[in-house]
Amino acid sequence: MHAIRLIGLSDRALLGSAVEMFGAGSTSIGSANDGSANDGSGTNQIITRFVADARTFAFVAVDAAEEVIGWSWGEVVSRPDGGGTAQIGALAVVADQRRKGVGTLLFEAAYGHARRAGAVQLVSYVDDLLDETATAFLDQMQPALSSGTRVRWAL
Repeated sequence: MHAIRLIGLSDRALLGSAVEMFGAGSTSIGSANDGSANDGSGTNQIITRFVADARTFAFVAVDAAEEVIGWSWGEVVSRPDGGGTAQIGALAVVADQRRKGVGTLLFEAAYGHARRAGAVQLVSYVDDLLDETATAFLDQMQPALSSGTRVRWAL
């Protein structure tokens, strides 16, 4: 059984585990290699700032043993027309849990959060030359409108 958790201030350790697991290569909220992602108490300054920022969101997928198996994070920014645009900064699932619906649950959580936050558009950027798996996954999430390396959904 999988559970999707919206990360709040009390869940910084869980987010720290996800940052360590999936690394900074696809993120900008911490580095798995410099020791800053999780300082033992799970409350490093970078993660605390990220979680406290009203524009950002993060979801972590856990298995029955409460082990991190996936994550997604992003942000919602205001637009001058009164709506908002949400961007998924990363969405990743551990290899042995792929094709079991975890990525879809993480995407749906981000999509729903973006709608509730007032976004009228959700975007994600994928270099389809480098990541065919991610491109194929995002192409399945409908209603999608692809344009080059950007995939966007009307909310």
